[in-house]
Amino acid sequence: MYVKPAPNPLAGEKGQPVLLRVRDPDLGDFLPDTGRQVPDSSYWTRRLRDRDVVTATPVLAQPDTVPVKAPAVDPAAPIDGGAK
Repeated sequence: MYVKPAPNPLAGEKGQPVLLRVRDPDLGDFLPDTGRQVPDSSYWTRRLRDRDVVTATPVLAQPDTVPVKAPAVDPAAPIDGGAK
């Protein structure tokens, strides 16, 4: 299942983050704000029940590069077979 941290109900108070900080026990880090694919285990079911996380749809990554056009080929140019 794909989950992300739920909004923090104390976010308006001084120094409080906008989203809850939820630890991922399998990786030992915090769940990223964009979410993560996690196993359908009792741990994550409890996090859902306690409203620490919400189910979400994965965000598709945008390609980092711009497609490059192939160089134009002159159809009249001789083909070099490399045989000598």
